Amino acid sequence: MSFQNINKWSTRWLFSTNHKDIGTL
Repeated sequence: MSFQNINKWSTRWLFSTNHKDIGTL
């Protein structure tokens, strides 16, 4: 597991969560 791969998934998850939060806001 490379750090770059983890970072990519983390960014994807964060973006998805933020988008959901903005939608409920």
